[in-house]
Amino acid sequence: MKILAPPQALALLFALSASALAVDPLARLPMQFPQDAATPVIIMDFEGPSLSDPGRDQFLAIYGDGRTIVSVPGEPGRQISGQIPAREFEQLLSCLLLENRLLRCESSQMQREIRAARRARQRPEPGRDAATTVIRVRGVDADHEVRCHALGLTASQLPELAQVQDLFACQQRLENVAAVIRAGGYDNVNAVLSAANRKLKQQAPHSDLLTCRELSLVDVRADGTRYLQFARFPNADGLQPVGGFVMVSVYQSPGRPPEITVTADAS
Repeated sequence: MKILAPPQALALLFALSASALAVDPLARLPMQFPQDAATPVIIMDFEGPSLSDPGRDQFLAIYGDGRTIVSVPGEPGRQISGQIPAREFEQLLSCLLLENRLLRCESSQMQREIRAARRARQRPEPGRDAATTVIRVRGVDADHEVRCHALGLTASQLPELAQVQDLFACQQRLENVAAVIRAGGYDNVNAVLSAANRKLKQQAPHSDLLTCRELSLVDVRADGTRYLQFARFPNADGLQPVGGFVMVSVYQSPGRPPEITVTADAS
């Protein structure tokens, strides 16, 4: 039997370690997704009396290869498509299925808990015109759908209900994905962020850099102009974020450098 010299043994150990780290990060998810681009694996939509047109576009559809299609508010029939980068897609699935336990959110159980909590805390029922959030996931071997009426209001009324908070966090994460795609995709948003963060550091050097997750508002016009707003707000308990309140507005016009306005706590 040949004994490896120390350098050879170290090289072999490194190779084995690298192989172990190369395990597919999606393998640890509780649901596996098809890689084909034919069927969306994640859908989020909002249903309600004012959204009852059966032919209208879905709010957001994400396919197994990361391709994403979003509707444009106020422009029926217009959709924007984009691509979620592989690493970002992995983080999205981890956020939905592991961090916020979407597959454990169960509609009927949630509704029973909501009704009981509203009675106990004497919280008003939302109006019938409030939208119902619907999130569907389609895996290789199973599908899951969860829905909640007036989810944002319910989450603010009843912070003690874990499933409601988890589902609302999923909605917010998916709304951010839709905003990034409407804003021209991850490459455009990251390019805008680079310029925005340089200006932020000049005006509020204590503030942490913004990320695409903090894109909170997008307005896209037919002439190609875009308005993007990144914001770091106080949390639900009113606590200020680290470095204080930050809002950065970016106006993009075709063929011109972006106009950037920073509003931040400079103390």
